[in-house]
Amino acid sequence: MLKYRIFIPRFIVYRHYATSLLFVPGAKKSQQVSIVSPHLDFDDRFHNISELERNVKARRLSINVKKCHEMWQILCHVNNSKSTIEKKRAEIPAKIKELQECGKVQEAEKYIHQAKLLREELKSLSKTIWELEEISIPKALNLPNDLHPDTPLESEICLYKNDEPLTKCSESHVEIAEKFDLIDWRNNNCFFFLNNAALYETLVLSVVSELLKRDKYIEVSNSDFVRSIVLEGCGMSFDNPSISFLLQDDGEKNLNRLHLVGSASLPSFCCLHSKHYVSENVLPLRYVTVGRQYKPTEETEVNGLFSTWQETVVGVFVATPSISTMMDEFNCLVKLITKFYQQFKYPLKIVYVPAHKLQIHENLRVSIQMYSPNSQAFIEVGNISISGSFLSKRLLMCYQKSDNENKFLNIVSGTLLSAPKFIGCAMENDYCRNEELLVLERINNGISVAT
Repeated sequence: MLKYRIFIPRFIVYRHYATSLLFVPGAKKSQQVSIVSPHLDFDDRFHNISELERNVKARRLSINVKKCHEMWQILCHVNNSKSTIEKKRAEIPAKIKELQECGKVQEAEKYIHQAKLLREELKSLSKTIWELEEISIPKALNLPNDLHPDTPLESEICLYKNDEPLTKCSESHVEIAEKFDLIDWRNNNCFFFLNNAALYETLVLSVVSELLKRDKYIEVSNSDFVRSIVLEGCGMSFDNPSISFLLQDDGEKNLNRLHLVGSASLPSFCCLHSKHYVSENVLPLRYVTVGRQYKPTEETEVNGLFSTWQETVVGVFVATPSISTMMDEFNCLVKLITKFYQQFKYPLKIVYVPAHKLQIHENLRVSIQMYSPNSQAFIEVGNISISGSFLSKRLLMCYQKSDNENKFLNIVSGTLLSAPKFIGCAMENDYCRNEELLVLERINNGISVAT
């Protein structure tokens, strides 16, 4: 009997730490070191306040854009004042030397006294700047990415929906799987795939991976762990227990802790290019991995395989040099994965997700959804999103042009298939149609269709 074990380690706890690790204000630089210094493009972000407010409202975020803008303007004004004083102070030594050489000692003393006053004023301004930075920049870093024109503001927009009938099923996929000895279910963080389910999972993941490798994707093996600063760079809260699992505190005072996110997660992919430059002639870089994603989940109305703490998935990440190339890669990926799902003849729809369901790093997201007869709802089994240069500016993921000019990468990323969710939907649909559950040949015969 084949078994496949899913479990969550016991060394995970939740802790609360600093407001920002991505940007460290001057007052804290002796206590806290930032590995990555983000590119702060807030002048561009605040260029169109009304559009930014519309973005925040559409995403249903609690951010006061005007207040953030006001704080940024004050910080810029104080920084300009500091620069002016530094320039004046830099001119004084030459004047003092000139006066002393001419024997004008009393006038030289006046400039010496003025230099001391300017030094004290600079110290005071530096403290003010540090305080303003600590208040304003972490809040500004929470501003979301720009919305793509195709992102709906209210309801999802359907790109594709097949004509397969929607059935009803009184039994859940867990009950069905237990009846046919396909799963040993304990809870949503511990279960075992058995027999054909274990084989089916391995096969469906490998088929998707092979399809991408034929399309010039590079298979990689990422780390399951990332630092807190990478999470924040991806627009995620590193101290929110609903976002990630934090490794247990061992007494170390380092604020930049380790998080268990899984090798197929976006933060793990971002580690490949964070604070790194590549040559323009190697782009686009296409990566694929079959690995884990770990995320805390709460008990909901839709449980079972649809709300597990750990998923085995096919994750993708594409680094491109321009917006146009990014959109080409995005559209090709959507087309490829649509063909793959169409072969199964399960109720399926592919939609643009509305703004309020986007993560803050996303411009646009396509959601691949299969119908669950028991839940009588469509369940997301995969997704593909674009982020533009939002992630790259925060984590310094760059490329170098032929003229040595440095530019930020434009990113496509996603989870093309979540094995637990896909198998859960497949079992319910097969059972309702009185078909054999999880037929391996259905995938084998469909490889040529998807290619």
